[in-house]
Amino acid sequence: MGAFDPYTQSVCFFESDGQTEIHVPIPLIDAFNEESVSVSINYGTQLGACVIMLLVLLLMTPTDRIRRPSTVLYIVALVACTIRMALLCSFFPSPFNEFYNYWAGNYSSVGQHHFNVSVAGNCFSALLVIVIEAALMNQAWTMVRLWPKAAKYCLAILSAVITLFTIVWRLIYTVVLTQAVFAAESARPFRWVVQWAIITNAVSICWFCALFNMKLILHLISHRSILPSARSLAPMDVLVMTNGLLMIIPVIFTGLEWGHWANFESASLTLTSVTLILPMGTLAAQRFTQSYGLEYGRSADNRRNMIPMITHGSHRPLKDASSITNSSRTGTTPHISVSSRCEGGMVASSRSTDPVDVELGQIDDASTYNTASRVRVDRELEQREERL
Repeated sequence: MGAFDPYTQSVCFFESDGQTEIHVPIPLIDAFNEESVSVSINYGTQLGACVIMLLVLLLMTPTDRIRRPSTVLYIVALVACTIRMALLCSFFPSPFNEFYNYWAGNYSSVGQHHFNVSVAGNCFSALLVIVIEAALMNQAWTMVRLWPKAAKYCLAILSAVITLFTIVWRLIYTVVLTQAVFAAESARPFRWVVQWAIITNAVSICWFCALFNMKLILHLISHRSILPSARSLAPMDVLVMTNGLLMIIPVIFTGLEWGHWANFESASLTLTSVTLILPMGTLAAQRFTQSYGLEYGRSADNRRNMIPMITHGSHRPLKDASSITNSSRTGTTPHISVSSRCEGGMVASSRSTDPVDVELGQIDDASTYNTASRVRVDRELEQREERL
């Protein structure tokens, strides 16, 4: 006779009629408890991350930028995601997760309040999808509007179609889940709706990830280098690249949804990661451009200080050497700073930021200084001769 294994036995209890027995294996109960703990930790982590990112966004965003459409969408998405994760976390201490109700499949003792909370969680998930798609569309349009007209409108229309499909299927998915919750039944007969909602959501995230990384890919193809020089990036370039590189994380979570993983749920992480990454990329781009903007301003001031102040009758300074260089090359085109490129929606010019051109500009500044010095000396000699 073999040794008795206590972990292979089942727990037996009766249904509400007091006669029908229910047998549940202990390994199945242990697996359910482990999954509940791991998923609750996952949801709690996402809830804390959303709260922290919301506070960081509110504190680090200047007051004049808080009303921008992109910032408003980020704030709404973070608030919606925070409420969504709080509602999802409330499932575990609710009567839905109690031993008898779950294993017997009898939810007659569960109050209507808990059903409403479960439905509210599904509704906030749908709201989060809508806000995320709007934020992605806004970010995509900010980038593609700088492109040629044909490419701009083609990409915008395709993005709008993908976004609408994603939102529509998510709304259908929410309606199906709501009906299943109120009826206390499984939504397995409508599994195809769930699958299409997941497919459209995955296509949307992958599409916008590819769209944000398109400029980086074009740079790799044209220049055969990994990344352009940090000094040659306009603020819009930094924003697109940070969002594009960070969007790879939601794509990874989207791919994990198609696998079967023990004690790991990636569906909620997909939406939460997009909610966190969009404002994170914007804040990182602002910080990056501010740092290089200050350095750019200092270098420009240093170059201007090299040019002497030549007066002839009135105290009017000599034209900046950079302006002279640009005027001689491009007619009457003035010097364009990094901030003006961003606000004006212009593509970064490699001529004004290329290291070689910077060196040439410094050489022009030095030659201008030497020429001005000679002119001043000649004029002083002429004045002395006239006096004599």
